[in-house]
Amino acid sequence: MKEIYLVCTRSAITASALTYVINSSPDFYNMSHNNLWLEEHSEWFGKAHIINDWWNLHDSFNVYNYDIRNNIVLSEQNLIALAEAWRTFPTTKNICLFTHARNTGDIMMYAKRNNLPVKVITTIMGKDSHHFVNAFLRREYNDEMNDLESNHRVWEYMYNQLITQDSIWQQHYDYCFQMSDWLHKPQSVYTKLNVEACPDIGQWVEQYLRWNDSNDFVTPVNAKRNDLIARRMEFLSWAYNNGSVNLHRTEQQVAFAELLFKMYEENQIYSPIEFINTAQKTLGIDLTNNV
Repeated sequence: MKEIYLVCTRSAITASALTYVINSSPDFYNMSHNNLWLEEHSEWFGKAHIINDWWNLHDSFNVYNYDIRNNIVLSEQNLIALAEAWRTFPTTKNICLFTHARNTGDIMMYAKRNNLPVKVITTIMGKDSHHFVNAFLRREYNDEMNDLESNHRVWEYMYNQLITQDSIWQQHYDYCFQMSDWLHKPQSVYTKLNVEACPDIGQWVEQYLRWNDSNDFVTPVNAKRNDLIARRMEFLSWAYNNGSVNLHRTEQQVAFAELLFKMYEENQIYSPIEFINTAQKTLGIDLTNNV
């Protein structure tokens, strides 16, 4: 039986690229019906190259609309209609669809109660998300989303994504992927879903990262403060992702994130590893699994 895979996600973490990666499997419907690429412009961070979520949808499959894509709640009635529309669409393939619906537990319950061939996929930024800061900032701070405020407000927003939002999006799902899964190891997505792989997907992902200037970040060689906001956020998120492994309470994680920002602004430590170790020692964090 052909299935619908719903990528349920918050904004700006490149999950439309995950949807494209999945639809590129030979097991999924990937006939092009519309333009693939769209652009959004951030006056602070530059142009974002993004995916048109209707690129492989036939005009007749109009039950998938902006309400289903954009609303944070997907109703049982709409899920049933979506499943029925795909059941009657003339193909034997699966389809992967993007939505901002957050009621993933309800969606799974609706699918079970109505015997619908629907799988729920959720997304998180994850431990390697510092590699994709440029792509994130270009989507999050532009004319359609948020205005840029202070460096600290941007960092507050980013560490909230890592601490709170990542936790929320791991509560109810059939499959959960972090950004590095589909942007660094796309073949692993096919393995986890147990579907046929697209052997050339790595070439597409490489271009996607390059077009969004997210293909060149490596482990930092120093902790010197950088005036460019994107570079600051890359370093801070790298330090947080690598230094918070042993932190399990939200108040500890927030305190660590805030201390990282304070230390970075003071610009007193040169070594990135010393930077993390100093922050950990200041908060009395167990260094057993240190970077």
